[in-house]
Amino acid sequence: MSDAVRFFTPENRLGKLLRTPGGAAVADAVAAAETGLAELGGPAREELASALSAVEACAAEHPAQFEVHRLEALYGLAQGAIGLASLCERPAVDEALRSLCDLLDNFGRAERWDAEAVNVHVRSLRLLMGGSGGAQAEAAVLHGLRQVVGRFAVAPGG
Repeated sequence: MSDAVRFFTPENRLGKLLRTPGGAAVADAVAAAETGLAELGGPAREELASALSAVEACAAEHPAQFEVHRLEALYGLAQGAIGLASLCERPAVDEALRSLCDLLDNFGRAERWDAEAVNVHVRSLRLLMGGSGGAQAEAAVLHGLRQVVGRFAVAPGG
């Protein structure tokens, strides 16, 4: 037996492709992607509006006490809408949806419910969707939502 060490270096196929001439220029690829995203804007806005309506309806139907299946339904609707707002150039709405999911996670761990905390998030979603307040107003709303979530924070496993 030999004590020699053998080294094996696999071929880097991605690197090889990147070094191969041809394909679209970066600027052309970015422009094509932006055009594609712009075309998705209208349908995404409609889908987001529908998703926000579903979140509002589900939150309005939730009873005053904790019910895990209803909480999970609301969480699923909110989580499912995340990403649509970015296609509509409304990233603050995505942040508010994530904040609502964080709040619902806290409620699920603590097995509690606070309708007002949920309603603040739901009303904020529509406010942020309008986008008329500007970046400073959006930042203030998102800061307030983080404070609400922090008020109900539960340690993982707790």
